[in-house]
Amino acid sequence: MKMRQLAAGVLCICLLVCAFSTATGKKALVEASFTGDFADGLADVHLHIAKSGNQYRAVYEHFRLCMMDDLKGTVKKGVLTLKGLDPAGKPITLTVSRKGNKRILNFKKTTWQHFTQGKKVLLKKVCRSE
Repeated sequence: MKMRQLAAGVLCICLLVCAFSTATGKKALVEASFTGDFADGLADVHLHIAKSGNQYRAVYEHFRLCMMDDLKGTVKKGVLTLKGLDPAGKPITLTVSRKGNKRILNFKKTTWQHFTQGKKVLLKKVCRSE
């Protein structure tokens, strides 16, 4: 009887370790899915996202329109929220969410005349030669 109890205890510990490893791996995978270079289908919009500690930093470029190079944010509930200043120096908030292998960039809060609040841009991860 003691052998069965011992085996059950070892099995329980193994399941807990496995569950913890899987959960930790998923979290790392979710966080990694926000880093990298992303572009729209025409390559007019480019978003570069890097992670430093618990904070993400991003550079947004729109061909021949603008560049915002000091966007900072965090991930909550699977959505990356980036805040910074638009080209006119006013506060801007962007969100990045995932849909399969694509990312959806959403202009949540903006007053700049060339951005539309609520506009969504579909982005795909791209490889970039250094």
